[in-house]
Amino acid sequence: MAPSRALGAAFGDDAARLLDALGMEEPSPDELDLTPACVERARAERGDGPLR
Repeated sequence: MAPSRALGAAFGDDAARLLDALGMEEPSPDELDLTPACVERARAERGDGPLR
């Protein structure tokens, strides 16, 4: 379960209002990259060198 869904299950409309106020949205599964390559890509986008 996604953390935002767990928050919603626990706090209902209050959680929805908080997430909306913060501008947070649940990403779709095809938008997620949880591989080690995502770290290197994010570092390159910032101009940082590889961790190796």
